[in-house]
Amino acid sequence: QLEQGAFLTEVQQQALRHQVQLQGVIPGKAEEQDGVKVLPIQLKFHCSYFALLSFLRELQASERYILVKQTAVQMKDGLLDCEMVLNIFAMET
Repeated sequence: QLEQGAFLTEVQQQALRHQVQLQGVIPGKAEEQDGVKVLPIQLKFHCSYFALLSFLRELQASERYILVKQTAVQMKDGLLDCEMVLNIFAMET
């Protein structure tokens, strides 16, 4: 199961822990690839450089396999303005 709701709650909690200001979380359309469900999720947020590193480390340490598919980072008003597309995966059951 993709358990999209649980994953989005986890992302929100991690963002709060690392002072990452989420501005948008947009789930895409789930697709199947070789018997595996893939769900792209677009994140938009502001944070400091070190907050971004901590946030990404915690995402990487998650029990779920997460692929960072795309990133765009710009400096804006002393913070990083970030857009990221993550793919989350689940086996077919």
